[in-house]
Amino acid sequence: PPPLPSQSIRSSYRSPIHPNTRERRSADSIVNEEENLKRLNGAANQLLNVLNQDEELHNNNVQLTITVNNNSNGNNKSKRSSGLRIFPGVPLPNQKFGASMLRSKSYKPSRQLLSRVKTYPHQISDLNCALYNGPEHNVAQEVIYWEDIPSDSTYRVPFFYDNTDENRAIEFHEERDSFSKYLTFQPDNGGWNNIRMSFETALVLSVAMGRTLVLPPKQQFPLLTFGSHDDQLIGFDDIFHLESLANEYDSVNIITMEEFIRREGLKTPKNRTNWDGASDLDKLWTFLEKTAYVPDSWNRNECIAAFPATFEQEGNAGLLDMLNDMQTEVDGRPYPHHLDFQGKPVRSNAPPNERIREMMAGRTKLCLYSKEMQSSTIIHLPTKPPHIRLLTHFYSFVFFESWSQSTWASRLVRDHLRYSDEIMCAAARVIDAIRQFSYSRENPHGIYHSLHVRRKKFYPDNQHTLSSEEVLQSLSDIEAGSTIFIASDDLDGDFFQPLQEEYNLRFLSDYKDLLRGLNPNYFGMIEQIVAARSDSFHGTFYSSFSAYINRLRGYYSLHGITNGDSNDGVLQNSFYMPAQYHDENRIYKAVQKPFYAREFPIAWRDINNGIDQMEVW
Repeated sequence: PPPLPSQSIRSSYRSPIHPNTRERRSADSIVNEEENLKRLNGAANQLLNVLNQDEELHNNNVQLTITVNNNSNGNNKSKRSSGLRIFPGVPLPNQKFGASMLRSKSYKPSRQLLSRVKTYPHQISDLNCALYNGPEHNVAQEVIYWEDIPSDSTYRVPFFYDNTDENRAIEFHEERDSFSKYLTFQPDNGGWNNIRMSFETALVLSVAMGRTLVLPPKQQFPLLTFGSHDDQLIGFDDIFHLESLANEYDSVNIITMEEFIRREGLKTPKNRTNWDGASDLDKLWTFLEKTAYVPDSWNRNECIAAFPATFEQEGNAGLLDMLNDMQTEVDGRPYPHHLDFQGKPVRSNAPPNERIREMMAGRTKLCLYSKEMQSSTIIHLPTKPPHIRLLTHFYSFVFFESWSQSTWASRLVRDHLRYSDEIMCAAARVIDAIRQFSYSRENPHGIYHSLHVRRKKFYPDNQHTLSSEEVLQSLSDIEAGSTIFIASDDLDGDFFQPLQEEYNLRFLSDYKDLLRGLNPNYFGMIEQIVAARSDSFHGTFYSSFSAYINRLRGYYSLHGITNGDSNDGVLQNSFYMPAQYHDENRIYKAVQKPFYAREFPIAWRDINNGIDQMEVW
């Protein structure tokens, strides 16, 4: 039978709220919360006075205390506005709304529906598709790769602190805490997966620095130009559950650009606070470049952003000693080369001087979080010339001296930077439909394969365009008549005709009835999830779209539901085109330039190591 609306996967319930997908917490609501808290404390103290005067309690030496919990986890995060989009959580049981969704023939809940349905607060570990018109519980769980690790949420990185830590504030003369120091960044100017890649790096850097991440304004991203103007106006908190992430993790704080400008009283051009959809965003970026500290020396191709295991200054000195030992070959070993580690990964819990060798990839410098950077209120990461484009994976640029902090950061991205429920539920519906199609073609297991063909021009310029013959060659081991799902930027029927004669091809357009109401700019993200769940995947080398599918397949391999995985992070059933890159994923390779060309096993290999082993600062 279908699940009750309250059923979800690995959900843990908290107090109910009325959802509103575009709700934004105002400053007035924060003030009201504080006033209510004061009134609660006052009432609690009055009650204590009465109870503690009770003669029987007094004679038995019983002293009562009452604590009013403001759910702040020991810091002032919950007292501050974020401006982030709030998603609905799991619906409370015994509510009837399924019929109205079926009548609407839409897979996106209307504002009217959301105003009537009560839900629990959204949690990223949950995936419940009741509000998105399905699929059912047992179907939706196939797309889950993330883990629910409660201890990860309470870990605090060394550079994080709030103003309740009076000893640290006095000893280190820190006037601002992690909620009033910021990292701003300009999105990458490439396609969505380049944008996502740089966003992940910015998030991990902000966490490593103990800073609040400021999201760019909602804008029209390159290549996400489908649908209406509102469809094209996209923010990162539309695609990821960033409000939930910030609420669930002590070390993570995220706010919108508008909230940041209001909070700091910045005099931006024309005194504008809301830059969403602005056609002159360059003025905002220029303002931030002039106002903030810009680490132009942090070149991803020349240095590693290294963070010590302590916030004290001797931490950076220890990292420089490690670099010097490598350069002077103190232990008799030559300076590391990425080929030294091919098929020979370093243990995830190895000493830092061994782990950093695998990560150097020809780089000869360390980018350190200096005292000057630490004292800066705002750090800004531009992306356009003459500045350095942050087109790199977080794990190929950010190094943590503490191995458990390194695996924790990788889990943070895996478990909390996953696509929104709306996108994941849509992907689950399409996967189920493809499997049903495969069953109908006499495949008893509903197996399908997937293919991503990128044919339009992209960097590097010398990357040649794939031909139909090359694609067929890559698929030569797949049995004729198999079902193959295809994602491509060129759906020319003539190009895929030779494949059509050999296989049963499926495209996302074949399932547009399962995507009604969704933002068409999310379709590429849905294709990635669908491809990641296939029995085998054939992608295009140098494409960050294909690369992310491989990382997702790595995550699924840890979840134990992807065929052909092994313990050293290799992906036996993931291939690249053209032929010279066909087996790139079938042997362990350390990070190497160009970092964006593919994903590397270090992103998912052994990242569950170190759970509950982090030192809490």
